[in-house]
Amino acid sequence: MGGLRTHSKSNAADICRTRRRPVEEKGTPPEITKKLSDALLKALKDPGTRKRILDLGGDLSNEAAQTPDGLRKLVESEVARWSKALKGAGTAEAK
Repeated sequence: MGGLRTHSKSNAADICRTRRRPVEEKGTPPEITKKLSDALLKALKDPGTRKRILDLGGDLSNEAAQTPDGLRKLVESEVARWSKALKGAGTAEAK
């Protein structure tokens, strides 16, 4: 899909590996982001799609994170949360 990546291939891959939401490249025009987001939300409302995602172990409980802004906020909060934990554990990776 060109520059479209799943969350697991983005820079935040290790935050929550079970999330597979599209993450577009930085600089993607807002109208493209909206079109992708609208299509994703439409697909997630389909009962068959929802069942398949849940059957595969997907998590659809955080509806707020299903939008670009919501996903950005979720990733930022998880980075902050886990950075603190890693720094507190004294890991070399957390700087």
